[in-house]
Amino acid sequence: MAVAYSTFFARLGKLFGMAEDIRTHQAALRTQYAAIIGQYTSADSYMIGDLTGQLESRIADSQRLLMLIQKELNRTLIDMVDDDLVSTNGGGLISKTNKEAIRELIRQMDAGSSTIDGTTITIGSVTAVSGNVGNGTIVLSAVASTENAIDVVHYPSVLTELVRARCVADEYSETADANSETFYITGQRSEARLHDEWPKGSGITHYVNTVSSDFSGGKKPGLNVLRNSNYEAFTSNVPDFWTIVTGSAGSTVDDIATPFTGSTALKFVGDGSTACKISQSLNSTGGTLGTIKPDTPYTISFAVRTNGGSLTGGNLRVSLQDGSGNIMNASDANRKCEISIAYNTVGALTATYQLKTVACMTPLHLPKGAKFVVETNTAFNSGVELYIDDVVLAQMHRPVPGGLAMQMIPGSTAFASDDEFTVQVTNNNEGKFAREFDRFFNTARLGYALPSNYSNGESIADSLIS
Repeated sequence: MAVAYSTFFARLGKLFGMAEDIRTHQAALRTQYAAIIGQYTSADSYMIGDLTGQLESRIADSQRLLMLIQKELNRTLIDMVDDDLVSTNGGGLISKTNKEAIRELIRQMDAGSSTIDGTTITIGSVTAVSGNVGNGTIVLSAVASTENAIDVVHYPSVLTELVRARCVADEYSETADANSETFYITGQRSEARLHDEWPKGSGITHYVNTVSSDFSGGKKPGLNVLRNSNYEAFTSNVPDFWTIVTGSAGSTVDDIATPFTGSTALKFVGDGSTACKISQSLNSTGGTLGTIKPDTPYTISFAVRTNGGSLTGGNLRVSLQDGSGNIMNASDANRKCEISIAYNTVGALTATYQLKTVACMTPLHLPKGAKFVVETNTAFNSGVELYIDDVVLAQMHRPVPGGLAMQMIPGSTAFASDDEFTVQVTNNNEGKFAREFDRFFNTARLGYALPSNYSNGESIADSLIS
């Protein structure tokens, strides 16, 4: 048994539609007023002084009606979901709140394969402001929780806006250590959810420190989970706290004094047949005491270059794997915990260090025996050496549960104060039910989203909003 969707979404759709008509009317009044004031000079504008003085207060009167609609939407949501549970199971929601009602609605929609129209979020390229000293980057992700946003790719509550990241503390002014600089990340101004101009931006303001491979054993956002992933410590040609799975210490696996940062880097030597592989166990005294959390956004990053040898074959893979060697979330391109670089692909390897990054998502149910793996899963040809440095696995910052996740990744040159990056985020606003749920129920705050379909096959049509 489930909520009668035909009735439930029809009711919400009519209430959403009425609110939409009110907002359209509010915007039209301002447009009409602008046309009126254009007919008067500053000298005779006193003739419409009462209209000028009272327009916004009269628009505010209709705002009260929007607040009433919001109240009735909450009552309809909570009572219909609760009544269904009572009639079916004898007991209702654990608490009569929109949070519990939406969570139960998501569960029931998933069980019944019911979906709304999906919303797509696009994260643009990172732009470094001219004059930056540091050569790192910012990574953003809108990928949604698989527990609280079932069958949803991106949180529809992520808004269209320009995101800025500006360094506000650095080593040069002795306000921060190198590779631990502080960035101030901001979105664009927000409007009240019931305002006719909503949404403008997230209004997010959040401070983050850059992640650093010099840190080990992290368990919180922005802290490197791995140990000795800056490859500064080797014993008998083996990086400390790492295990050589395939390859030979001092032959195909070694250290090299050609680092991205620090003094040494990891070296893999291609011989045409050996698929070099090293791994580090998580939550282990022999590896790293760092741990990962389920259903959580992480970044994987590292720097890599070749010795300049001619590439004719090979693939480098850096990934988070379970105890059986399976890459976590391998079947989901948006969440896959892997960076894979073939010798002949776009962004392929060169004799200059490149910083590689990806935002990924850990599985809802974490497997046992988690390991972090650096490998040439396809052997590189003889004559080619790979130098790998500053490998980092770190949880991303997500200050709003249904908002953007973010991470600052350092480069070979430390960031300086006023270094700045911008990224354009775009919400295509295709899913009207998704947008109105966020407007009236603040699903961004909850980190929830209704099951969605992205190929025009949704079972609950946006046309119900009328």
